[in-house]
Amino acid sequence: MGATGSSSVARGSRTHTPESRAKISAANKGRKPWNLGKRHTPETIQRIAEGSRRAAQRKYARLDAERALERERLRIEDPEAYVERVKQEERKHRRLMRRRANHALRREKRVAEGANGTSAASGAPAPRPARAVRKSRAMPNASTGRRGVNFTFTAESRAKISAALRERWKDPEYRERRRNMGVSAETRARLSAAMKAKWRDGTYRDRVTVNGSHSAERCAKISAAIRAKWATDPDYRNKTLSGIRRRRGLAPARPQSRRARAARARAGGGRVS
Repeated sequence: MGATGSSSVARGSRTHTPESRAKISAANKGRKPWNLGKRHTPETIQRIAEGSRRAAQRKYARLDAERALERERLRIEDPEAYVERVKQEERKHRRLMRRRANHALRREKRVAEGANGTSAASGAPAPRPARAVRKSRAMPNASTGRRGVNFTFTAESRAKISAALRERWKDPEYRERRRNMGVSAETRARLSAAMKAKWRDGTYRDRVTVNGSHSAERCAKISAAIRAKWATDPDYRNKTLSGIRRRRGLAPARPQSRRARAARARAGGGRVS
């Protein structure tokens, strides 16, 4: 069989050459597809949904079986890793339960208040906005260049987030995990290289900045906020001045904390003074 219109690939099948693709494109231009304007019947939609649901269930069952085998292997070969894996899964399960509980509370609140998300009479979810509405929300703003999905939390939302974080920090396990969380020098180097590469990309720079820099209005807001903080917050002023002096070598370096001295002593084999 000739290879004039196609070329061989690794698995033995063939892929079209650029010339072959050009011929197919020219032949199909102007022709309407056979399924243009057709819609699935409700029965077909139901069958598709049921098939997708069964496929998802098979996938989750396979993943659960693989995780169970991995846990059993760790239990036999590496008990310490097994204990850590069990703890991680328990933490993940607790987070999932908290998210579900919070979702249920928010839904009950919307139903009780008759918010836009649900109907106060039936509690049924309201239909999603039209596609054009959703698309307009995600389009960049003509004046700021920012997308509609970027927004500022209200004072009530910020208070709820703050309360939730304070409650989470009361958990000793979470507090200890956050305290021991650190970034290695290798990871910092990788992050630095990735960000430098991003900033060299013109599209990323244009996306995160406005005309290459802050607008005049935003510069004025930042300047006013810094002046107000400088005038009313002596701790901020003193901390900034001491940092500038240390940077310029006009003041002695800040004394290290006991934890830092202990780490340096352990590295050098000495004793903490």
